[in-house]
Amino acid sequence: MKEEFVYVKGRLDSELHKELKLIAKEDKRSIVYLMNEAVKLLVEKHKSAKA
Repeated sequence: MKEEFVYVKGRLDSELHKELKLIAKEDKRSIVYLMNEAVKLLVEKHKSAKA
């Protein structure tokens, strides 16, 4: 199945952005990658809470 991307524009608290940027630099990852991973965790947490 072809992977599709959805572009999201939003606001992030400046302190969270600073923390995220530091983590991205340490892990040699992009902020976009980390945000995708965070959303995956949130979705899984939500699914397991419903079960």
